[in-house]
Amino acid sequence: MSKKIVLKATLLIMALTLTSRILGFVREMAIASVFGASKLVDAYLAAQIIPTFFASFIGGGLMVVVVPIINEFLAQKKHQEATYVTNSILTLSFLALGIIMVIGVFTAPSLIKFVGYGFQGDTLKLARTLSTWLFPLAVLMSLTQILTGVLNAYQHFFTPALGPVLNNVVLIAAVILLGKSQGIVALVGGTLAGWTIYLLIMLPAFKKTGFYFRPVLDIHHPAVVRAWEMFLPVIIGTTFTQINLLVDRMLASSLTEGSISALNYAAKLYQLPLGLISLAVSSAIFPSLSILAAQGEKTRLLELTRFGLKLSTVISLPAQVGLMVLATPIVAVLFERGAFDARATELTAGALFFYSLAIVFYVINAVLTRLFYAQNDTLTPLKVGALAVLGNIGANLILVRFLAHRGLALGTSFAAILSNVLFFYFAQKKIGNLFDREMQSFFLKSLAASLLMGIGAYKIYDWLLFEGRAVALFTAILFGVTLYFVLLVVFGVEEVKYIKKLFLKFKAKLSL
Repeated sequence: MSKKIVLKATLLIMALTLTSRILGFVREMAIASVFGASKLVDAYLAAQIIPTFFASFIGGGLMVVVVPIINEFLAQKKHQEATYVTNSILTLSFLALGIIMVIGVFTAPSLIKFVGYGFQGDTLKLARTLSTWLFPLAVLMSLTQILTGVLNAYQHFFTPALGPVLNNVVLIAAVILLGKSQGIVALVGGTLAGWTIYLLIMLPAFKKTGFYFRPVLDIHHPAVVRAWEMFLPVIIGTTFTQINLLVDRMLASSLTEGSISALNYAAKLYQLPLGLISLAVSSAIFPSLSILAAQGEKTRLLELTRFGLKLSTVISLPAQVGLMVLATPIVAVLFERGAFDARATELTAGALFFYSLAIVFYVINAVLTRLFYAQNDTLTPLKVGALAVLGNIGANLILVRFLAHRGLALGTSFAAILSNVLFFYFAQKKIGNLFDREMQSFFLKSLAASLLMGIGAYKIYDWLLFEGRAVALFTAILFGVTLYFVLLVVFGVEEVKYIKKLFLKFKAKLSL
C-alpha cells in the first residue's frame, strides 16, 4: 500500500514540480535577458540570503518535525489530538515569526555587509536597501514550508506543489511587464507578490484534510516538548548549511563581477532534476516512512527506503551525466540573449559542470534524511550536516584559489558526496543493510547506462551542431533519453517498470 501511495504522490508532485521548474527557467531567462549577470542581480541575490536563512531553519525545520508527529497520532486514529498538537506548534511558530520579522527588518542592512563583504559603492548600498525590502520573505517562506508539512502529513500534496507554479508565474509577469521600466523594484515586488500568493492558496486546502486552526499555547504537552527537542538539532543543522551558503556568497562577492549571478543561474539548472526528483520522491515517501516507523514495521521501512533510493537514482543519474556533458550548450540555448552574453555563458557553464557532479548524491541524501526524521531522529542529520559543512568550507577555501567560482560549485558537490557516505553508514547501522548486492548491481547498471547515454548524446550534439545549437541540443537530449531507457531494458534493470507505471499514469491523466 505504501508503494502505491508513494507512486501516486510522486507522479503528482513530479508533474507540478516539472511545470514549476520549467517556469523557473523562463523566470531566470527573463531576469537574465533584462538584467544579465550584473551587479544588480548580485545585490538582489545577496539580499535574499538573510530572509532565506531564517526561513530555512524556522520553516524548513518545522516542516520536517510536524510530519512524523502528526502521523504518529493519525496512525493511532487520534485525529483530535493530532489537530491539538499541530495547533500548538503553529501558534508558537507564528509568535516566533512575528518577533523575527520586527527585528529582521531593522537589522538586515547591517547584516548584508557580511553576506557581500566584497561589495563596494553602489552595489553595497543597493544590497542593503534590498535586504530591508525582501526581509518579509522570511515569514512568507517559513509559513509556506510549515503549512506544506502539515498538508503532506494529511496526505494532501496537490496544493503545496501548485504553489511554486503560481509563484513563478507572478514573478515572470513582473519582470517581463515592468522590469525595463521599474528596474530592480519590479524584481523585488514580483518576488514578494509570488510568495504571498503561494501562501494564500494553501489556506483553503485545509478544509479537505479536516484540519482546522485554532490558537493554542500548550508548551507543556509531551508531543510539543518532543517537537521542540527534535527541532533544535534541525535548526542547528540548517544553520550549518546556511553558514556554508553564506561563506559561498562571501567568497563569490570578491571574485569577478557576475560570479554570484553565474552561480545562481547554474544552480537553477542543476536544481531542475534535483528538485524534480528529490522533492517529489522525498515528499511523497516521508509520510509513509513516518507511519511505518510509528508502527514499528522495520522490515517494510527498509524495503520502502530501498524503493525510494532506486526510484530517485534511476532518474537522477542520467540527468547528472547529461548536464555535465552538455553544460555549455544548455546554458547558451536557455540564457544567451539580451544582456546575457558569451562571457556570462562561460561563467555559468563552468559552475554548472561542477554543481552537476553530485546530483545523484543530493537525491539520495534527501531520501535518507527523511528516513531519520521519520524515526524522530534529528541528531544524525545534524551530525552529518555539520561534518559536510566543515568539509565544504574547507574545500571552498582551497578550490576557490584555483578554480574561482567553479571551485565553490565543486566544493558544494564534495560536501554532498561526503554527507552521502555518512548517511549510508548511519542508516545501515540503524535499520539494516541498504546497500546489499541487489542495490550494488542496480547502481552499477544505472551508472553504465548513464555513461553510455552521455557519450551518445554528446556525439549527436557534435554531429548536428551545423543545424544550430538549439536543434542539436534538443535532438541530443531526445536521443539520450531514448538510449538510456533502452539500455536499462538491455541490462535487465527491473526498476524501469516503476518509471513505466509513472509514465502510463501521467499519460492517462492527460487524456482525461
